[in-house]
Amino acid sequence: PDFCDQPICFADPPGSPNTWLMEISVTEQSIAFVYNDLRYSNDPNIYNSIRVHRLGDGELLYTIEEGLRTMALAPDGHTLVMATQGGELQTRQLRDGAILESYAGYSAPVMGITFSPDSDIVAVEYLDKVVLHHLSDGAVLFTYPATQVAFAPNQERFALGYAAGRMELRHLQ
Repeated sequence: PDFCDQPICFADPPGSPNTWLMEISVTEQSIAFVYNDLRYSNDPNIYNSIRVHRLGDGELLYTIEEGLRTMALAPDGHTLVMATQGGELQTRQLRDGAILESYAGYSAPVMGITFSPDSDIVAVEYLDKVVLHHLSDGAVLFTYPATQVAFAPNQERFALGYAAGRMELRHLQ
């Protein structure tokens, strides 16, 4: 019990922002935080930054401060996808933050990013629709008037949730 209460690394936030989101990549031995800094605006969606730290010692590897909205790590453990305030999606290498691919999204705010278990498909959740893209080139596969998406671990199905409370289960093929 004493061990469980001790942190394995410390990643001190820059100044006084809130931790908005965090994800761990065991493959790259790193942890990515999305911070929201209310010092710049009372709107929690205006100023976000990503800070990526090495697991173990907590060393800061890099920071991204480019008007981003949110991010997610792909199941492959090497890829990060972030959405900018302007709706652009960027695929980046997790180890150094280098941009691999950049493609236009949608002008509405991105509410969430979800990956298929094989990391081939990235689903972007907007206020009024869900868009499924090929991760490699950003090509749009499908668009649904839904608000939430979840992929089954077997890579055969995915579920869509709609604002009115309806849920659909669909085949990924």
